[in-house]
Amino acid sequence: MIRAAVQNPIAGLTLDKRLERNRAQIIYDIKKNIAIGLTQGDSYTTVAKRIAKSVNNDYTKAMLITRTETHRVREQGFEDSGRAAQNDLVGTGYVLSKTWQSMQDSSVRHTGDANHVKMDGVTVLADEDFDLVGGVKAPCPGMSGTPQNDCNCRCYASRDFMSAKEFEKRPEECFRRNIISVKRNRKPRSRNRALFRMWIKQARRKLRMNQGLQV
Repeated sequence: MIRAAVQNPIAGLTLDKRLERNRAQIIYDIKKNIAIGLTQGDSYTTVAKRIAKSVNNDYTKAMLITRTETHRVREQGFEDSGRAAQNDLVGTGYVLSKTWQSMQDSSVRHTGDANHVKMDGVTVLADEDFDLVGGVKAPCPGMSGTPQNDCNCRCYASRDFMSAKEFEKRPEECFRRNIISVKRNRKPRSRNRALFRMWIKQARRKLRMNQGLQV
């Protein structure tokens, strides 16, 4: 996780003209303070106070950076471990899946260009990306590279170990949950049903390839 903090590019950081001249040093300071905070188990408030010194004592901006980048680094650490585990499972008949989890409260973003309410419960293999709104993809929450999805995101990816057959039974439920209209009791449109069938076919094909089976 500390390696993820050091390698974190701090994507999308906006600075005024005066601070922009020292962008490289500011990003270095942010990375350092995030890594220290994670190592010591510091609160967001403590880390934000340190980072504020690098952004002209703008505490609001410092807190946004702290929340966003600490979340990104944590999720990246778990993501790296999950992908490594999934790679080790190739050919065993077992897989590691990951599921997008939101906080399931009124603050979860659900706008036209970032809908995390819709993402809640979506499950993919641990080495696959999540498909977000507008063709944006992310290996895990906080890692899409788009501010509308990443800034202040509180979502996380949970992971589950299961047999390949168990996973084959799950996509239908998880995918169908996210293509049905928000209006209750409304059946999916024909286009969504076609996408659903295609997605199931691709998921099963990938599973068989991972197990070394002929398709």
